[in-house]
Amino acid sequence: MSDGFKGLTLLLSSLLLAWTLTGPAMNYGGIWELRVHPHRNVEVHLSNTTILIGTLSRSWDGDFTLHTTDGIRQFSREKIRFMSIPFNEELAKKRNESFFYSWRSFFPAAVVLSIYTSFLLYSFKFLRRWDSKVD
Repeated sequence: MSDGFKGLTLLLSSLLLAWTLTGPAMNYGGIWELRVHPHRNVEVHLSNTTILIGTLSRSWDGDFTLHTTDGIRQFSREKIRFMSIPFNEELAKKRNESFFYSWRSFFPAAVVLSIYTSFLLYSFKFLRRWDSKVD
């Protein structure tokens, strides 16, 4: 197998990897962040005109979990008409003090990006070697 073919295969594989995994990684990061730092006093309006108020987090499968005084309610995104999340000044100060307060939200995407970058650099090694042989 020639170096040019290896390099091109790695380059295309890394692009495909980044294209397919970045979205799910961002979604996973959002779920992880909301599990650690749930929103309090959220008003959720469901499609059946039910209004619920409680602490909002997410389960690992992507469904929303609302802890109310009546118990725990779990529902999918399709069942939500809209949500109202009140502004929390204390939480806003914590987030503004440090960029890394919400590190869980971008960590999975950073891992995908680092894997993509390593594949990309490795593929350029083969392409440069192939290019020098062609000359």
